[in-house]
Amino acid sequence: MDFVFVGGIVLLVLLGPWVLVWRISSRRKRERDEDNERWQELTSRTYTLEQTVRTLQAQRHSKDIRAPWFDFVCVNIYLAKCRSTTCSTGR
Repeated sequence: MDFVFVGGIVLLVLLGPWVLVWRISSRRKRERDEDNERWQELTSRTYTLEQTVRTLQAQRHSKDIRAPWFDFVCVNIYLAKCRSTTCSTGR
């Protein structure tokens, strides 16, 4: 009876750390796979975003689209010039 008890303790001491190492390595492998999937997803999203930006830039250059604020700035510059001359007061 004592031999079985001592043998069980010895096996626990010898095999216990190996079981822990196996569990830790399998968890690290799973986390590494999840990280790789995440990086692939981010890379794909970045590529899609870059392609969208390039497409929008090509459309902007081909159509010569002005920025929405461009007309506002031009009007304000025109009004400033008019105020400095006789346009607005008629003097």
